[in-house]
Amino acid sequence: MSHSKMNAQILQIYNCAVNAVKGMNVIRNRISIVENNLFVSDFNESSYVYDLKNTRVYVIGAGKAVFGLCQAFLSVVDDYNKKSHNSRNIIKIESGILSVPFGLKLEESNFLNKYNIQVEFAAKNNLPDENSVKATSSIIQLLEKIKCEAKTGAHSLIISFISGGGSALLSLPKQNISIQEKREFISQLAKSGCDINELNKVRRCLSLVKGGKLAKIALKNSENVQMLNLIASDVIGDSMSAIASGPTFIDFSENPSSDALQVICKYKVNVPDKIKHLIESEQKMDEQMPSLRNVLLVNNSIAVREAQKTASSLGYKVVDMGTNIIGEASQVGKIWAEIAKSEELKNYSQVAWVGGGETTVTISCNSSGVGGRCQEMALSFFNEMLENKNVSFLAAGTDGQDGPTPVAGCVVSGIVNNWKPEAQKALLEHNSYSFWKKYFPASLVNTNGPTGVNVMDIYCMLKIK
Repeated sequence: MSHSKMNAQILQIYNCAVNAVKGMNVIRNRISIVENNLFVSDFNESSYVYDLKNTRVYVIGAGKAVFGLCQAFLSVVDDYNKKSHNSRNIIKIESGILSVPFGLKLEESNFLNKYNIQVEFAAKNNLPDENSVKATSSIIQLLEKIKCEAKTGAHSLIISFISGGGSALLSLPKQNISIQEKREFISQLAKSGCDINELNKVRRCLSLVKGGKLAKIALKNSENVQMLNLIASDVIGDSMSAIASGPTFIDFSENPSSDALQVICKYKVNVPDKIKHLIESEQKMDEQMPSLRNVLLVNNSIAVREAQKTASSLGYKVVDMGTNIIGEASQVGKIWAEIAKSEELKNYSQVAWVGGGETTVTISCNSSGVGGRCQEMALSFFNEMLENKNVSFLAAGTDGQDGPTPVAGCVVSGIVNNWKPEAQKALLEHNSYSFWKKYFPASLVNTNGPTGVNVMDIYCMLKIK
């Protein structure tokens, strides 16, 4: 088999994985409407029912995947409305606001206008910005409006879509700290090797909406308001408190201030006095909110399972690498290379190793390189493989954005490494994107912008005799 064919196959595996977690595929499997009742099933097949009759329905959302999820939900509503013979059974969406990433290509649809959904673009380069603050403020204004209506006796249901990327898209810093100051401090932590769960522990202490505070704004002292949060996980273990920094999840067992300070101490990061004061003053939330429900719709395992299914259909013996792949990207790349070099194909002519997860990159203070965790993992793999034309390796984010770069990741295929000094230099400088763009631009996985999904990364390695 030619390496060009292997390259095409490994990209097919990745694309099928991404498509499996697209909004339409997820929502159609999890949500239905029958006789004005909204039925929702979670990842564990538990079911919930909401009576929409005489209920004012609102939609909010923040994250890389929420537009696709919301579009799919509106299509379910629209299908139901078209089949309703009684105008009293028509489901009306009062209004809604979504905060989505810059660069996201919106699919053509009349659903947004038809159902009064406003879309705000924010978080350019995957970082919180003034547009994030504007979008978040608009969402809060809508929630306050709903609470005012509830005091008059109106019953409301807030349907909230939350996904990875929500930390940047749903951002409203506490008083006395600017969005730029918060962004710079969080960036400093990330460069120190802090993983996503640790970052979110700190983010929650600096925010007016993270760590369950958005739910508190919506529901406190509002007996006539319910909040249903439909969530796509982009974190290892699917912790609701970590996804988008948990804006709708209240963890009664945690000590947020202590947890954040432990993270800062672990990575020996200098903390400005006013940021330290905000963290130390963060209080544990103890509000009981019986009308709050968080439902996990989709995670990395669904994408990985589809990738494995596709690899099997292409004739590969599949080795399941799991969905908890973590660690320093360059070290994980070496491990994949060791597997490629050491595993002999005895009983099978072609084998596919498939898994998922999310690695980290620890950046030194003087590094100015451009790259992402997937491209760095692929570069480390490339650096270890002097020559092996029978192996292809892919590391790519399902969201289409690997770090502050315009690509999802990289494919290393048909390896003949004549650039070892350049590769080693790029690894040391964390300059993987520049390396691939200069020497092997065709290796970059380009999804032409955000994919509209976000369930961490896909890793796949193909080997043939």
